[in-house]
Amino acid sequence: MATEATYLAHAPKSIALEKAAAVPLAALTAWQGLFEHINLKPEQRILINNASGGVGNYAVQLAKWKGAYVIGTSGAENLSFIKSLGADETIDYRKRIASELEEKVDAIFNLVAADQNYMNGLLDFINDGGTLISSVVPANPELAAKRNIRSSAMWVHPDKEALTEIAGLIDNKTMKINITQTLSLEKLREVHELSATGKTSGKILIQVR
Repeated sequence: MATEATYLAHAPKSIALEKAAAVPLAALTAWQGLFEHINLKPEQRILINNASGGVGNYAVQLAKWKGAYVIGTSGAENLSFIKSLGADETIDYRKRIASELEEKVDAIFNLVAADQNYMNGLLDFINDGGTLISSVVPANPELAAKRNIRSSAMWVHPDKEALTEIAGLIDNKTMKINITQTLSLEKLREVHELSATGKTSGKILIQVR
């Protein structure tokens, strides 16, 4: 498949090229969500919803690299994984966030497939003047505005410069790639089924031979 040369960046030099396939879309989504949409600053408190997933595990690492205080949600089976990435606090998503979160956050990066009612509920956990960015639907704009919270959905776009920085972070060991499994193209159905469980940690790599 052909693409514009301006969209391309050199893969990290420290890893196999096939492993690098787990980086671009997920890591770029995390980068743009945190730094373009949220404009994350050092020492801010951020909650990353689904922190163990393909995008979330990169988001945790990038937020810590930026110097933020990171709270990650996942299933109980992945809480230790999130901690290993550098999260300061973890929350089992099966429990109510309200009962686990000790104080409000400055931003939430939502990576959970959810409807607007769910997103509206997340506004309760954000400080005045904070931000709620979602990879799916945003909170109700009028309700968010009343709370003085900026809320929007995001879509990733090509960014050669960001990919180059991400590759550098991987090469200097600041960020690691977490691949749950490597499966053949013939097992594509199994890949979709695993992803649908919401219990995987990191990325699933599809190997085309």
